[in-house]
Amino acid sequence: LTGRHGEAPRMLVYADLRALQGPGFARRGIGSHAAFLLAATRSLRRGAVTVVGLADPALGRVPDEIAAACDSVQAAFAPRGGAPGVFLGLSPMTHDSRRVARFLDRPEILPCAVVYDFIPLLDPARYLAAPAARRAYAARLSWLAASRVFLPISESVGAEVVERVGAAPDDVEVTGVALRGAFADVLAGAHAPGRPEGAPGDWVMFVGGPDPRKNLETVVAAMHRLGGAPPTLVVAGGYPERWRRRVRRLAGGLPLRFLDHVGDRDLAGWY
Repeated sequence: LTGRHGEAPRMLVYADLRALQGPGFARRGIGSHAAFLLAATRSLRRGAVTVVGLADPALGRVPDEIAAACDSVQAAFAPRGGAPGVFLGLSPMTHDSRRVARFLDRPEILPCAVVYDFIPLLDPARYLAAPAARRAYAARLSWLAASRVFLPISESVGAEVVERVGAAPDDVEVTGVALRGAFADVLAGAHAPGRPEGAPGDWVMFVGGPDPRKNLETVVAAMHRLGGAPPTLVVAGGYPERWRRRVRRLAGGLPLRFLDHVGDRDLAGWY
């Protein structure tokens, strides 16, 4: 984007922050990847890039670290007076796409969509059983197709974008998934995680939320087939009590331990 009157080129980036406003998504893979992309955008030369965060007040307060990655945060989902820019849809399939519609049909704005998966279409009986859920998901797919650049997290999802959304292969750029900071520090030798306090002697760790597709049952079944004294099964993922009761029944006499939300540095220690 060229500047005026000899000024340095400037870029205006609008970032949809809704996936980062609440723990339902912010603490999951979607949230960590979205936060990384936002930080990477902010790491571009300040002054040459202006980041405008778009937030929905109904979803709660924008976390301080997310607001700090933006030059400003606004509740109005509207572009600024014809100025050229980029729209970054950090999680287009999880929230109402109508809120960002004005960024998807402007010739001066390049809409880019981060794509994680199409899991509801792989198991519609579970995720799209209600007519309202089917209509909402179909609407999000239609709005997704209005993007001009697609940023899937894997080659597999990229192929699905071409097949399901009708995107041209040249408009699909696979990003991979960001390595979160605490794990990058371990890799770089900047942080050496210690053994977690109170950890059992030997353990098998399962990290995944309370969702049937995470398939904790197979891990439990495999541990039942181990010979000798089994290691403790450590389950991290914020399991509510009703899920814990079910897993305890499946585990039978297996030693079992649940962890509440685990921060990245603690998780590195468990790993």
